[in-house]
Amino acid sequence: MTEGPAVEKGEEQDAVVEVPVLKFSVAHKKFSESLKTSFEANRFEDLEKTSLQLVTSDKDNKKLILDQCFREYLILQLVGVNVETDLDLARRFVMFAIQAAKKELCNPTTPIQVLADIFDMTPLSACEVLFKTIEIEVSTWRSKEFFTPIRNSLLRICNDLLRRLSRTQNTVFCGRILLFLAKFFPFSERSGLNVISEFNLDNVTSFSKVPLFKPEPEKKSEDKPEELEVSEEKELVVSEEKEEKEKEEKEEEKAEKENGKEDNGKEEGEEEEKEEKGEKEKESKKEKKDDKKDDSEAMEIELVVEEEEKLEVEQKVEAEECKAERIDREFKLYSKFWALQNFFRSPTLCYQKEQWDTFCSQTSDILGTFSKRKLDNHKNKRAEVPRETENTIIDQYFAKYLTNQNLLGLQINDSNFRRYVYIQLLIVFQYFQTGVKSKTEAQVLTTEQTKWIDEHRKKVFKLIEETPPNGKHFSISVKAVLKRELIWNSWKNEGCPSFLIKPKEGENKEEKAEPRARKRKMPLGEQMKREAKAGKINLGNKGLTKLWNLNPDNLESCKEAERNFLPSLEAYFEDAIMEIDPKNKVDEEYKRVNKGEWGWRALRLMSRRSQHFFLVGNSQISKLPEYLTMMMGKMAQEFGKPIQAESSDVEMNENGDAENGEEEEDDESGRAKLTDDQIATLAVRLAEHWKALVSKLGLSPETVESCKEGDSDEAICLLLLNAYVEQEGEGATPDEIRYMTARLKLDDLIAGVF
Repeated sequence: MTEGPAVEKGEEQDAVVEVPVLKFSVAHKKFSESLKTSFEANRFEDLEKTSLQLVTSDKDNKKLILDQCFREYLILQLVGVNVETDLDLARRFVMFAIQAAKKELCNPTTPIQVLADIFDMTPLSACEVLFKTIEIEVSTWRSKEFFTPIRNSLLRICNDLLRRLSRTQNTVFCGRILLFLAKFFPFSERSGLNVISEFNLDNVTSFSKVPLFKPEPEKKSEDKPEELEVSEEKELVVSEEKEEKEKEEKEEEKAEKENGKEDNGKEEGEEEEKEEKGEKEKESKKEKKDDKKDDSEAMEIELVVEEEEKLEVEQKVEAEECKAERIDREFKLYSKFWALQNFFRSPTLCYQKEQWDTFCSQTSDILGTFSKRKLDNHKNKRAEVPRETENTIIDQYFAKYLTNQNLLGLQINDSNFRRYVYIQLLIVFQYFQTGVKSKTEAQVLTTEQTKWIDEHRKKVFKLIEETPPNGKHFSISVKAVLKRELIWNSWKNEGCPSFLIKPKEGENKEEKAEPRARKRKMPLGEQMKREAKAGKINLGNKGLTKLWNLNPDNLESCKEAERNFLPSLEAYFEDAIMEIDPKNKVDEEYKRVNKGEWGWRALRLMSRRSQHFFLVGNSQISKLPEYLTMMMGKMAQEFGKPIQAESSDVEMNENGDAENGEEEEDDESGRAKLTDDQIATLAVRLAEHWKALVSKLGLSPETVESCKEGDSDEAICLLLLNAYVEQEGEGATPDEIRYMTARLKLDDLIAGVF
């Protein structure tokens, strides 16, 4: 045998083994058979062994072949054309694909592609059941190997489902999809953020523009001729009765005359005959009278019946008019109520003046209706229900309320319905007064509009507290939710920054996880030197050091408004002033002025805040309660709540002495409103100093500008004083003018005016 040439060891090591490229037909056949047997036997190891046996230089190509096998097996074997899909089997197949993707036998997108195919080929009822697979595997989808490759595919699946679903009939399923997307994507995901702050203008609330029951037009009264006939009949009856009475009287007179002319010597037989004739005539007359009475009574009965019929007709007409008014009133409320949804849908309409006026009127009318129609707590009180289970949960969610005219009365009596309206109003109010990045410069409220919103926000919260059940607890929850919305709004104005803390450059997580060696602590002397260079003071304690270095100048920080803990004069003396008012009739032993501790604090506060504390006079204070009572009387006048002393009471002057009648008259004149003559005199004397007087009058800039249009200083000063009197009303008194001029050191100019 001849031996071949020898091969050196180095040449064997350098030799490269070439791996052939895997053919699609061979790999597809083996993968299909292995996938079928392994899935039916529920043994994933068989598929893994088949993948290891198929050696190739292009591993990505092998993954693509297995991906194709998964999709073909799903379509041909699991989801038939004429056979209903076995959802349990389909769910298990998806889990099988997830397991293969984790072992890197196929691409990470394969499970999502399988799910997309199933959703495309199954009805919505089956999709709702199968969607649980996606919800359960949220942690899997958010892992590193799956999140980036599948995020777009998973988002596409959810959007396709939302397009197929009805938001009014499949609200629960739509909500599940949106909740899943909120859990799957991070908060800073741009696709889930309304960065431009657009409103959903497609959410239109349609309602009827015409009332269901139109009031019938009033019929022209055609009963006037009948009324005339009735009145004529009455006159005829009265005239006939008068004629009959006159005839009867004449006949009686004739009979009396004939009886008087007859002789007394006639025979008794003739007298008896006459008497019989007279009796017969009387009986005939009585019968005639009875017949006439019966006729008159019949006429009266007919008149009464006619009057009753007229009353019934009038009552029917009034009832129809009341019904028409009620229908008109209810339709106006119905139109205003549902038209308000247009402002909730697009709040930017309120920045137009006409739309703002409409919004204000509609809101006021609806809140007024809710405040008038109180809900009974007993009717809305629910019986105690045991702990809810899956079978006993009562679903009270409505995607959108019906807008039928007949239902509004019932809806208003529902506490949940009212709460929805209240929360909508509060959300819109908060939007108006919150700084939003997308608002333009023109979208700003005036001071009057802001004041109106504040007043109506208080009304809404009051109505929420009055709405049963548990109104106060519900109000607290609503305030917490609105406060949380303010935080989200500020986050959005900042550009929606990510909540994930990025590691610093050069920092490795593995190194961070390892325990580091403890560093040697710097000596205290070196710390103090370093912090002294930085302008800080080290007190040897972290808490004290931090507290001391909050502000570089501690004395200035003590002057800040946040450290002003003194109460206002009005808040501290409010109850005490109420107690000394004679109208309230509080006993002396219960008054605060008689308590030494309260009086000592009152003196300290007055020394800081009150202008009446330092008095000009040499008389000593006899008793502290008397002094405090006198001072509170002056402060009550400043607060706009003057105390009217009883006729028997004796007022005290600044020195503590009783005032005489003349001083009382001077005090009353000082409290009276300025007259036109006094204003004219003041305008002449203070004309040169009107600019200094502007700061003390407290007028708005617009009013001051309008007053500057005067020809001379005297005219300007007169306009300013008139504007001040018009603004203050009864508060524009000579005492106020004296106080202003005294502060400006112009009190000499007004001497003798008052």
